[in-house]
Amino acid sequence: MVLLADDDDDDQQLFKTAFSSIISNLTLEIVSNGYLVLNYLENTPSRLPCLIVLDYNMPRLNGAEVIRAIYKQPRYLSIPIIIFSTSASEYMVTECLKEGALKCFTKPASMKQMISTTEEILKFCCRPKETNFFKI
Repeated sequence: MVLLADDDDDDQQLFKTAFSSIISNLTLEIVSNGYLVLNYLENTPSRLPCLIVLDYNMPRLNGAEVIRAIYKQPRYLSIPIIIFSTSASEYMVTECLKEGALKCFTKPASMKQMISTTEEILKFCCRPKETNFFKI
């Protein structure tokens, strides 16, 4: 299962469409803000995601704040986290990587690019944080 947090309904739908066109043996759960990511993790103890994909600019908690909160809990340290945002600012990328994101992707403009980017993102699913060898 992949957990996506994005407050934009259109971006949620684009990711969902790309996701379902690529892979069928994983489910996608979607929440609309960082607080709901933490709530989801706390309230579904038996079903942790193999990957968390976060928008950076979300209400209540931004992507970096969510990463910081998640990785305070040892139970979640092995879950890879990716930032998927319209922002590509150097500050945002540096902040998120410092907090533990494995990579930051900029949201693409076309569906073809969205599928390609989603394929790249899904390569991080179930991959231990310390290795770079996993491929779907």
